[in-house]
Amino acid sequence: MDEVVQLAKVFENLGAPKDQARTMAVQLLRRAEQLAEEKNISRVESLDRLIQLCIRGFKGEIASDFAPTRTKSEKN
Repeated sequence: MDEVVQLAKVFENLGAPKDQARTMAVQLLRRAEQLAEEKNISRVESLDRLIQLCIRGFKGEIASDFAPTRTKSEKN
């Protein structure tokens, strides 16, 4: 089973619809690659961090060390 399918299953188990879960998985894997390069960390470490953030988000929690990547002016 490839990474996208495995990660999509995680999102489905958290309650995401199947098609949305796949989209989320693809985006999360792409972002993990970007963060690994930006922060000079392993892809696994980056992916683990993002998955944990997603799981907390599904539960309505925010990690105490979470820092948004966009500023207020970029949101508009």
